Order: sequence, then C-alpha cells, then structure tokens
Amino acid sequence: MSELQVNKISPQSGTAITLGDSGDTFTIPSGATFTNNGTATGFGISSANTPTFLATLSGDKGTYGAGATTKVQFDNEVIDTNSAYDPSTNYRFTVPSGFAGNYLISTGLNIQSTTNGRAVRVAIYKNGGQLYQGGYFLTSQYFQNDQPNVATVSGVVNLAVSDYIEIYGFMYDGGNHTFKSSTSFFSGFKLT
Repeated sequence: MSELQVNKISPQSGTAITLGDSGDTFTIPSGATFTNNGTATGFGISSANTPTFLATLSGDKGTYGAGATTKVQFDNEVIDTNSAYDPSTNYRFTVPSGFAGNYLISTGLNIQSTTNGRAVRVAIYKNGGQLYQGGYFLTSQYFQNDQPNVATVSGVVNLAVSDYIEIYGFMYDGGNHTFKSSTSFFSGFKLT
C-alpha cells in the first residue's frame, strides 16, 4: 500500500477531479473529520428535506353522501420541489426516482354537513391502503349543520420509489357533506 502526502490537489485541466473508478470504496477512518465548505451532491442524505410538497383545495369540493369514504381532490399545488405531486388527475404524491426513504406526511380536512352529524375522519393512504386516521365521534350529541369540523392526522411513512400517498375523508352521518377549502391541506417532506 502506498501513501500520498500532499496539502492540496488541483486538476491538471478543467475544474473536476475524479477519484478512483466505479465500484471503488473510499474509507474515512474513525476520528477523522470530513469538512465541506462547498456544495455536496450525490451523497444520498440531504439536509434540504426534499422532496417537499403542500397542496390545498382551490375551493369547496363535492356534495358527498354520509357514510362514504371519499378521496380528497387537493387541486391547488402550493409547493412541489420535485414535481412529484399530481394536482389535476390522481391528487397524490408519488415518490420520484432516487428519493426512497422516510417521509413525514400530514393532512387536515374541514368537513361540513348540511344537517347535524356525529363523526368525521381523515385518513392517509399508501398505495391504496389506509395507514393512519384522525377524527372524532360524538356519542351523545351532534355537530350543528354547517359547523366546521376539522380532522387532522400526521405520520412517518417509509416509502419506496413509485409508492404513492393519497388522502381520504369520511363523515359518518348528517346528510350530505362538503370538503371545505378553509384549513384543509395535504403536505409531506422527506426526512431521511
């Protein structure tokens, strides 16, 4: 094994230096410090928490019957760092290539009924299956008609490339209900 001792390495021409070949491994020994004063790319861990997305409702949505679980059409894209949220067809976030990992997914849904109701729920779905749900159920009284009922839920989800996340809303009874744009949102960002 040879050892090269220098204080600085500069390219002979151009502005890039290539270290090793494909498949090579570089080891930084225990106790050594790797200092970056520039831009680090391609290391697989980003402190920028991207992809990041936030979608809201452009207006009140639908007249849905009581007892129906319905996908929420968050059609107003506010933030979408990696063009991974679809605000017009599927209303879902899909993990783009190179960004598998753990994500924090959050949603809040304002559901209003035309008559008195007892329960609301919002749920996070992964690839068509429910993961998390939040909401509340009143056993001895009802919400008043047209009263705001905001249900929220958040959770950490491990996602592979091409996995997708959607939001569904539900009202147990109380006649027809509407997903209101005020305080309704769907967001997420990559943790690791």
